[in-house]
Amino acid sequence: MKTEAPFDRSNPPGFDVPKDHAYDGIQEFDNPLPRWWLGTFAITVVFAIFYWMWLHSLPNGPLSFPTYGEEQAAYDLKMLANAVDPATVVAASKDPATVTRGKALYTERCASCHAPEGQGQVGPNLTDKFWIHGGDVKSIYMTVAGGYPKLGMPEWRTVLEDNQLVDVVAFVLSIRNTEKAGKAPQGESYSGE
Repeated sequence: MKTEAPFDRSNPPGFDVPKDHAYDGIQEFDNPLPRWWLGTFAITVVFAIFYWMWLHSLPNGPLSFPTYGEEQAAYDLKMLANAVDPATVVAASKDPATVTRGKALYTERCASCHAPEGQGQVGPNLTDKFWIHGGDVKSIYMTVAGGYPKLGMPEWRTVLEDNQLVDVVAFVLSIRNTEKAGKAPQGESYSGE
């Protein structure tokens, strides 16, 4: 039977000569890193520099967190609009009790921007057929509930309850197309429903 020579730890095959020191019984070898690893590292460093410059130093690079926040807010508004049944809101706009509750909320919260009768002051005229964000029930509900803070329209879903939002939207639907003299038309014409 053939016996193999013991493994020489001082100079294993395929390795360079060990360095002169050892730490905790571990001897260090002076081996260069593989070229593919060094190349990958260099590409990563160059990419990181350009990435940092594009997203954090140059004015034209979009930051991911604000973009994500805007996309999430738009998604939330769509889900909010899908949570309301347009037929229910249209029926509520024909109920005098609901419209009266909606008018009280409108007078308290909305009249300062949209005027007491909805003819518009700072905010757009709600009595004509022109709508900035759409004149269908879901779009009006989305506008009231989610708001457009960048344009000055507050987000009322954080202040009002769901049934109060329906009351306000029912009131807005009841004054829609009554054509009261007020602020000039804004947005696109809507003639549906």
